[in-house]
Amino acid sequence: MNRKSSLMKGDKEMGRKKMRPLISLDADDVLFRCNDYAVELANKKYDYDPPLSIREIQQWGSNGSRIDIIHEFYKDEEFCRNQPVMDGAREFLLELLKIADVIITTAVPANCMGIRIERIIEEFPFFPRENIIITSRKDVVEADIILDDGQHNVLNSGAAYPVLFRKPWNHTMTGLLSVTSYQQFLTLIKNILNVQTPLYDLEYKKEKIYCIVGPSGSGKTGFVRYLTKNLNMQRMQSYTTRKPFRSDYDKTDYIYITKDCFHQMEDEGLFAETTVYASEMYGTTLLREEDFSGKDFVIPLDICGAVTMQSNHPKRTVLIYLKRSKNELIKSLLQKDIDEDEKTFRLLSLNDELRNEQLCDKTIINDGDYRRMAAELFGK
Repeated sequence: MNRKSSLMKGDKEMGRKKMRPLISLDADDVLFRCNDYAVELANKKYDYDPPLSIREIQQWGSNGSRIDIIHEFYKDEEFCRNQPVMDGAREFLLELLKIADVIITTAVPANCMGIRIERIIEEFPFFPRENIIITSRKDVVEADIILDDGQHNVLNSGAAYPVLFRKPWNHTMTGLLSVTSYQQFLTLIKNILNVQTPLYDLEYKKEKIYCIVGPSGSGKTGFVRYLTKNLNMQRMQSYTTRKPFRSDYDKTDYIYITKDCFHQMEDEGLFAETTVYASEMYGTTLLREEDFSGKDFVIPLDICGAVTMQSNHPKRTVLIYLKRSKNELIKSLLQKDIDEDEKTFRLLSLNDELRNEQLCDKTIINDGDYRRMAAELFGK
């Protein structure tokens, strides 16, 4: 049995809590600053007005715009030698090594291979040297979990859990497991290993955040509306950059804002979680301790947003997976009053989203009987 199949099973009898998965980490833009460092150097060298911005990198490779100037630095040995370590990278790697075996898998030009190994040893002296792999064929490296900002590496990976590190250049990817910070990734790993608080210890009572998770078409929004209307649960405030669909329920599910406004709120730290779906951004505002005060909150989220919420409110967050058959999901998606591009994105991501069930605390079958489903949610 290969590593992938053993981790995917995740059965209790296999001692899942005692397993140490093998995690493959990318180096550039995961452990070392790369693209943003190149942008910084380009601005100093060419004095752009307005200055280049990391958000101008809209895709992997050539963008067909002025931002492509940063490519001149990537084969420069001095660039590789001076790349700064990302904030918190050392602490993140130390924490990860406590719960997993880790390899660093990195691709660099031939003239920079020795420099890259030296930098990893220098910046992470505690990391096993034999676990450093230089290769452009990351798809042939066996690992249970990978973390990479290159969408091609994530899509081609044979890992049980390929995880995308969200950056501007991979913002169009939909349905993949993704994180935006080290803390989110650590929370996700704990979910995968099932070492978070057991369900029976969560004590379904007041002052919880119930994240309703499931593929598009699983009925998350309808169930959340039922819970807020009939059980007096509070819906967390959500923002999105997408335009309202004609079918949006009285336009109260989201506050619709521009991407510039979203980025500003993000920079000001106003969101508890953010995620990208079909190239549009979604975010949920932070809750303060005094906001709970005997209240339950509920929010429909994709798995990435739910894991982020859990990392921000670890003792309060419960992940509920809403389950429907694949045929029902496809039928629901085809009937949705959304544009064809978005519909295609959601259909293509369906298989990836189905396996997220095992990352949640509880599964509820959506048979359309919201009253029964609510009773099951609270164990009644």
